[in-house]
Amino acid sequence: MSIASVTSSSLYSASIVKKRSETSEISTDAISLSAVSSDSATISTKWGFKVDENGFFSTDFNKAAGIPDNIKIHKQQMDTVEQYAKIVGSNDDPVKALGKVWDFFAKVAGNTLDSDGSMSIEQVSKMPRSFEFTGSLFDNPISIQQTQKEYLQVSKISGDIQGMSENTFETGFRSFFGENIAVGDNLQNIKSIYQNYISPNYNSSESKDQISVGELFGAFCTQTIGGTDQATYNATKAYYKFLETGQDFESYLTDKFGADYVTNLADGMNIHFDDPDMFDTLMKEIDRHTKENYSSYLSGQSIAKDSILSKNDNNTPSSAYQTLKNAKLPTSGKLLNLGV
Repeated sequence: MSIASVTSSSLYSASIVKKRSETSEISTDAISLSAVSSDSATISTKWGFKVDENGFFSTDFNKAAGIPDNIKIHKQQMDTVEQYAKIVGSNDDPVKALGKVWDFFAKVAGNTLDSDGSMSIEQVSKMPRSFEFTGSLFDNPISIQQTQKEYLQVSKISGDIQGMSENTFETGFRSFFGENIAVGDNLQNIKSIYQNYISPNYNSSESKDQISVGELFGAFCTQTIGGTDQATYNATKAYYKFLETGQDFESYLTDKFGADYVTNLADGMNIHFDDPDMFDTLMKEIDRHTKENYSSYLSGQSIAKDSILSKNDNNTPSSAYQTLKNAKLPTSGKLLNLGV
């Protein structure tokens, strides 16, 4: 099963060309409220931690990564994150890198994430619909879309930017679990993808009506990392570099592709929609979005510098998860300034 990272039609793709469609695999399977027993982990790995016969790490790994004990981590996730770290140029060791991916996941999920470890389809349906990020899961999210309206707005404009830039820009827009349920997925569909890409053995006794946070996290790793190759990351990085210049999008297109390219875009769009102002309206919408993105980007950079959302040490669970029972992380609104 595939879930497209950009699923709604953009003005650009509807009027001019077919833009590239990113497809991200989502995965999930079952639930366990109990952590892996340290006694059952007997098989050595290259990361210095042992796994059990099904490939799951014991709680000493969770403590080192800053992940709650009731989240089962499979060695396949470590392989995936290790390769991803190379794509984004991170020097973090793989265990620390996986901990940062968990922190990112917890920030996006916010107060919709059940800290007890087990979630129903009703709970999953209330999770955010999508998010934008810099292309690196070791940074903070840029924006989070909680509602279908927000999802469609950001999905459209993300597609416009990607299409009109000839894929030289990618805003880092990705769907999240709330959107999976909205488009008709059920927990069994999500679990089956977890089984295919991570492991078939999260917990064979799991109820069909429940899914574990650990499986959702494994699905998130598969979905987001699986949809990020080197070209996609480079295009996302280029987009956020563009934000730093303060240049408007139409000027970028003119400098990059020439005045004739922009004229043809404008004429084609205005004719298609029978509106002589359509192109100008879209440019204003895109520029407003990029300014908002840049503001959130700067806020995230500031938070990262102050280490507000970082782990205190290797034996402390991530602050993003710790706050779930006592404080609500922001999970609604088109664009968010993240903080606790």
